[in-house]
Amino acid sequence: DWTQAWAQAIATCTDSDRARLAESLGVVVDTIEIGMVDGSWAVAMWGSDDQICGIKLRTTAGKKICVTGSRLGLIIPRTYDRSLQDLFITEGESDCIVCSHFGFNTIGRTGCRSSVQQIVDRSRGKNVVIVADKDEAGQTGATALKSAIGRMARSCFVVTPNAKDLRSWYLTGATKQDLLWRTKSVRGW
Repeated sequence: DWTQAWAQAIATCTDSDRARLAESLGVVVDTIEIGMVDGSWAVAMWGSDDQICGIKLRTTAGKKICVTGSRLGLIIPRTYDRSLQDLFITEGESDCIVCSHFGFNTIGRTGCRSSVQQIVDRSRGKNVVIVADKDEAGQTGATALKSAIGRMARSCFVVTPNAKDLRSWYLTGATKQDLLWRTKSVRGW
């Protein structure tokens, strides 16, 4: 029962744990629920049915793994609103945290090739911005996702931060306005 496991993970996480994660990542962790499982930070992964389908872990050493039996799913911040027309899609929980902290309506995927159908389903009629990691895998995954979204979305663009990924760009001083500017330049606004 993932709902029960996630409730336990949240109950186990203290303000001190959240502060250590924020310090470790260099980001403000205010838009996403964080849990703790066996000394590792945890985020819920959500399936197409809007139910928790697994738990992704980040060890204090930075290793990313999933709780045994988990299925890959979406990372959905508390700030996500399905009814909004704009949707930003990130790769990974830390980029999702940054993008949602900037105030964008955001969902994250756990890897550059994961949760494609779930994202396609949530993209119908939306203006979609895929925030891609700068590496080859991130670029290839973003291009494949854009192709999968196709005509389901009102529009779909790929934006690549001027760093390894969105969190790295944020750590070098990038702001919401920088991401908005890059999005506007790609979209041709």
